[in-house]
Amino acid sequence: SRKPDRSTVIPFRIDPREYRLTPEAEKKLEELPKEFPGEPPALFIGRLVPYKGVTVLLDALARTAGRLVVLGGGPEETRLRAQAAQLGIAERVTWLPGTGGDEKLAWLHFCRLLILPSVHPTENFGLVQLEAFACRKPVVSTRLESGVRAVNRDGETGFMVPVGDPGAMALAMNRLWQEPGLAEKLGENGHRLFLAEYQRQVFASRHLDWYRRVLETTLERDI
Repeated sequence: SRKPDRSTVIPFRIDPREYRLTPEAEKKLEELPKEFPGEPPALFIGRLVPYKGVTVLLDALARTAGRLVVLGGGPEETRLRAQAAQLGIAERVTWLPGTGGDEKLAWLHFCRLLILPSVHPTENFGLVQLEAFACRKPVVSTRLESGVRAVNRDGETGFMVPVGDPGAMALAMNRLWQEPGLAEKLGENGHRLFLAEYQRQVFASRHLDWYRRVLETTLERDI
């Protein structure tokens, strides 16, 4: 088993500069409220494969009055579209191809929340959570036995819900849509956490500190 005094955790990192609005993204962002009047939608970003849990997400959405934007394609798309139609929520789901760059950036800044509904530990971290925090957005994620649960902080940067539970997911989403100022507060908390733990400078500093401790330990042993 891993010995705590002989190991350290250095998480993934992203560069916050990559999530500042470009002129092109800002122009796209200005257009989105016309396309989505009222409450901004929930946002899912990812490949449409079974472990991502979009089936559960659609069941949850049917228990809310909100809208969902799906950024990403994959082999499950046809089946998921049929599920949305069967649930009577097809008009509240917007399906867009997996996009990056300015369009993805605009959606991240526009959405009310990012949702990570994954149902299997194949989702081992969920880098999109950091992207949401970089854009001051709260996250609704599942309590997977993986690195996913180490990123989001329940009640502080968003909400964590049981895996495969559409009722709990809907409740969390509704809170972020309905409680005044809650999404903004948790999004700001997520942004502070991101700056403290996950930006590039922190990543580099932790690596240097780890190498320094390894060298010090090796020198002490050799003396």
